[in-house]
Amino acid sequence: MKTKPVLSIAPYYGGKARMAHFICDRINYSDTDIFVTPFGGMCRVLLNKARHQIDCYNDYNPGLYALITILSNRDTAYELIHRLYTETNYSKEEFDKQKSVYDMATKSFEVQEKNTLKKLLISHDIVEPIHANRLLSSIYQEATKEDKDADKDETDRELDIRKKSKSKEQPPKEKSSVIRDAEKKLKAVIKEDNAFKGQFERILANWILAAEMKMQDESVALDKLDGSYESRELDWPQNAGVDVSDMDLAVATYYVFQCSRDGMGQAFSEHKFKTTEQYLQRVMNLYDCAEQLEGVRTFQIDAMAFCRWLPLIDVDGTEVFNQLPVEFQQFNDWLFNSRVMMLCDPSYISPTEEKKLLKGIDVDDIKVDENSISSKIKERNKNEGQTGQPKNLGGPYAASFTYEDHERFLRYIQKAKCKLMVCNYDLQLYNKYLTPSEGWRREEFFTTTSVGGKADNSRVEVIWYNY
Repeated sequence: MKTKPVLSIAPYYGGKARMAHFICDRINYSDTDIFVTPFGGMCRVLLNKARHQIDCYNDYNPGLYALITILSNRDTAYELIHRLYTETNYSKEEFDKQKSVYDMATKSFEVQEKNTLKKLLISHDIVEPIHANRLLSSIYQEATKEDKDADKDETDRELDIRKKSKSKEQPPKEKSSVIRDAEKKLKAVIKEDNAFKGQFERILANWILAAEMKMQDESVALDKLDGSYESRELDWPQNAGVDVSDMDLAVATYYVFQCSRDGMGQAFSEHKFKTTEQYLQRVMNLYDCAEQLEGVRTFQIDAMAFCRWLPLIDVDGTEVFNQLPVEFQQFNDWLFNSRVMMLCDPSYISPTEEKKLLKGIDVDDIKVDENSISSKIKERNKNEGQTGQPKNLGGPYAASFTYEDHERFLRYIQKAKCKLMVCNYDLQLYNKYLTPSEGWRREEFFTTTSVGGKADNSRVEVIWYNY
């Protein structure tokens, strides 16, 4: 039996290429008028399902939001396709060009400056790309060491020396010969090339300043959120001096995901296409995508931030809820509208890591209306002098859930009135909350992933739905 072709804009990390029709066949169409995908990504399900009266796409990533917004309007969609076809080609140089545009809108200034410094070092043959991050780490430590020492008076320094001499900490690892050689080469280039020296020092100063500001902001956020905060790129200031149009950003977003390794939008893949002509043939598929997406309503709501507010929100409406941003109220309205079909595909959690960290904890004995699974892990960690929560696999995303965020989300959707489908790996956390007794059905989907290039990278994905 032939399987139906899957309509696709571009590859995307965590996309539902293999699961698209499995999910589409289980969506409620008969009792709903509105379809919402809060974690839209490259909207594989939205592209392949039957249309609702109103289809809504949401993603916090400004690049994805721009791309789907452009494609949802016929005129702008055709302009996008024309620009991609006439102005882009399949090459590493084109990827670097489009990646810089994408990063301007989606990466923090700190990351942008770090990446610029990395490119500078690589372009002058000071370090191989594979060793660049380690060299940057060494440069950062050396550059900030003097500033840290200058902030201490002599007494503090003596106390630190005594503490270090008494501690049982292992001495720092020696630098590898590769990094030592790279540092020598860097010093030589700085000494000989004044233009390079000026550029290097300017970018390094910007990177250090941005990194320090980021650390200060993270500290404040941790205080406000009782330690549940997880740093995200879009929480930090972008490069305000650069104005990227929605169309330029849509072009860049399409290109970097279409031509990147594993659909992560990070590194160029030399093996995606054999020629530029083959790449341009893929661009032409966007006409079918634009036809399917025409009229879709697009949103850029930070669903993760909404979930962090959940402990303060009362379903019946409180002063706290009424003071929330309008977009958060929109998210809440969808959840409590019985005519809405919502597909929630948040960032995934590693089931292997979860199993390891839940060892010794009786999950069945936890009463979800009194305790939380994440708090039990914290309590056990504290007693055993350990740290950590189950690994979040959504690092490449603009916004991804921590384990605690997932649990807040699962608690809240118990009260939802919309038709709701949720996707993740086979997690004890999800199975604890989304139970038959609470009206949830569960189906498994066995698949594989190409990420990492592993030969046998099998996965069990699960969908839970309340209808």
